[in-house]
Amino acid sequence: MSLRLSLHEAKKLGIHSKAPAPAKPKPKGALGHLGTSAERSPPQRTLFQTLRIVPETARFSWVWEVKDPVPGRKFSLDIGLHLSPLHKLGIEVDGFRHHGLSKEGFYRDREKDFLLDKHGWKFIRVPAGLIEKDINLVLSRIAYMAQRLEAQLLRERLQNAPTWWLSRWKEITRSGLPPLPWTLYHHPAPEGWFTRHSRTHRMDNRLL
Repeated sequence: MSLRLSLHEAKKLGIHSKAPAPAKPKPKGALGHLGTSAERSPPQRTLFQTLRIVPETARFSWVWEVKDPVPGRKFSLDIGLHLSPLHKLGIEVDGFRHHGLSKEGFYRDREKDFLLDKHGWKFIRVPAGLIEKDINLVLSRIAYMAQRLEAQLLRERLQNAPTWWLSRWKEITRSGLPPLPWTLYHHPAPEGWFTRHSRTHRMDNRLL
């Protein structure tokens, strides 16, 4: 997959932060901290807004600051995508000093990764510096993971689909018409949608 969005284009679209947030002074010997949301937001905001513009990712409903991705645990995700309860993608934008600050922090991150996976989240950490250096690479990786989740969801829906529905889905696929939007596989189709997208006969306006 090849995505092309230069930093110059990002600046023209108003989605590239002009300057990083100023760093706060730390006491001598301090290990540092992850920073507040406001401090970490420039690269995170750049990525979030770009995901909503690039065609390969714009069709997904990206969520800013996912609160409580794991019930009962007090942490959040910078950016999230929720296709179904078992098909979710979380994105964390990490600064250079994020890792290795302490043994406790390291173990806490590993625990967070485990809990996210246990609750159906696929998870990717994106270095903040990479967003500035090569945003196309970041977008390609995220688009790959999002589309892979989408394909997995579609396969599972089709495996459990009734015979009448599969025959109509294959008809649309063979016809060369635009494929069904992924949302139609688990939501009611808009009124008249099947009539407009079937060449031979009216399809039932029902889905899984």
